[in-house]
Amino acid sequence: IIVDLVNLYEHEGYLDTDRIDRLIFHEMIHGITVTGMLEMKELRDEIGNLIKEYFTDINGKLTPNDNTLKIMLQYLLDNGYNMSPEEVMYGTNDAFEFIAEILSNDVFAEMMHKVKTQDRSLLQRIIDKVLEFFNIAKDSAADFLNIILNNPYTPSFTKEGDLYRDWE
Repeated sequence: IIVDLVNLYEHEGYLDTDRIDRLIFHEMIHGITVTGMLEMKELRDEIGNLIKEYFTDINGKLTPNDNTLKIMLQYLLDNGYNMSPEEVMYGTNDAFEFIAEILSNDVFAEMMHKVKTQDRSLLQRIIDKVLEFFNIAKDSAADFLNIILNNPYTPSFTKEGDLYRDWE
């Protein structure tokens, strides 16, 4: 993983260690999930089908359906986030970025937790598929996420473990 600190500094005007942590974690997630999605057609198809319930693939770019977009924008307004559309929508570049963002970006993850079908959120359903890929039992999923997301080397977005525990 290569992190271009010069460009990060020039873009932001300062170096933020939390942002660097998030970037590294995001790329690590790519390293884990891209291989699985490329090599395992079933995983790729299952995750793709989940995403397609809420997003339309237009020339490789994921576009939220009207209801999903409304939920995403309302979440940002309700929580006072002042983010550029590029930052918010980075996870919609393609299915690989979607998975990396949903597992490494707390704002994107929380938005996807608001996007629900019946009683289960898109975030929960994606995490279930990723954990199933790693053959982790569903009854230990909340504890597994808590350990991973509260690791001192993990960026400071540990809410997902609590969110997952609430889903049960």
